[in-house]
Amino acid sequence: MSDSASASPTPSSGPFGGFASAAEMCSTISQQATGASLLPMSAAQGKTAELEQYKAELAATAQRVPDALKADFTNLKDIAIAGLKDQTVYSSGKFEKAMAPVTTWLGANCK
Repeated sequence: MSDSASASPTPSSGPFGGFASAAEMCSTISQQATGASLLPMSAAQGKTAELEQYKAELAATAQRVPDALKADFTNLKDIAIAGLKDQTVYSSGKFEKAMAPVTTWLGANCK
């Protein structure tokens, strides 16, 4: 029953989600969101190991963000990862739409 660990309470329930402080939360979420916009460049350059590491970091961050941001950040993560196989995600504006609520949240909560 190795699944029992994942049934524990989500680490995102505190005021800073799964982060120790507002500064750590803001810095990590900002870095991950910015990095998501660079995924197509890494994909185009064939940086497979970097992409896999980045996808893992993005997924881990999505688990740690505060509940108020969880749905929007998870959507951003899913769209960014989909964009690795379908570049139209970026050219059609889907990525920008997914990024907008994350950027708004950062602006409101991270000064």
